[in-house]
Amino acid sequence: MDTKKLLIGTVAGTVTSFIAGFLVFGLALKSYMATNSTFQDSPDFVWIVIGHIIFSLLITYIFLQWAGIKTVVEGLKAGALIGLLVALSYNSFFLATSDVFTGGITTAIVAAIGDTIIWATCGAGVGWALGRGD
Repeated sequence: MDTKKLLIGTVAGTVTSFIAGFLVFGLALKSYMATNSTFQDSPDFVWIVIGHIIFSLLITYIFLQWAGIKTVVEGLKAGALIGLLVALSYNSFFLATSDVFTGGITTAIVAAIGDTIIWATCGAGVGWALGRGD
């Protein structure tokens, strides 16, 4: 495992996914999610950054260790698929065990689409970072 590439990919994924997350949930879906979920009006950004770091580390590890992904396009595709599956999974758990999505399944699907965009962007950033210098 190339630790330097793991770190660089994780940083690139964190930055790109954080920006995408702001654009998707902080701007585009802000009023929709405020009406149809119990998400906080003022989230704790420390935990948001920690979440982005962890997911970016996961994506980078998968790309480096198993998938050999080193391009923006392949990273975008793989990030989108991984993000969609993870989002649908945890949103299903939320629907089953909590009242997070007051708008029901429609809100859970909208959130999953937003998450897919974020993680596709993360994958693109990681793919770009891992392909540099090759």
